[in-house]
Amino acid sequence: MRFPSSLGYYFQVFRQSEM
Repeated sequence: MRFPSSLGYYFQVFRQSEM
């Protein structure tokens, strides 16, 4: 399963936003 780099970027931003 390959995910687009944009997806990983948004995921990181979401995690940081949660914190």
